Amino acid sequence: FGFKDEFLQSNAMTASRINSRNSSVFWESERNMDFVHAFLEREKTVKSVQNPELDKWIDLFRKDKKEAALSYWYEIHKGAQESLREF
Repeated sequence: FGFKDEFLQSNAMTASRINSRNSSVFWESERNMDFVHAFLEREKTVKSVQNPELDKWIDLFRKDKKEAALSYWYEIHKGAQESLREF
């Protein structure tokens, strides 16, 4: 109600504080890797997303699921760190 900027700033600050503990860890089970792989495949087949980056990740997961999952997790982790760096 007229405080959109303040609300977004508060959310960003809260996310930064949560992330500052740097307690993220790689997925514990192989089932989590399967979820991510299935999500990527669904984006391609069901939602018909045409993106070379998506194709790259799908191919990597098909070749070596564990290595692809670790690389994917690291990219997500790195992106979160970069997006919260300003705080």
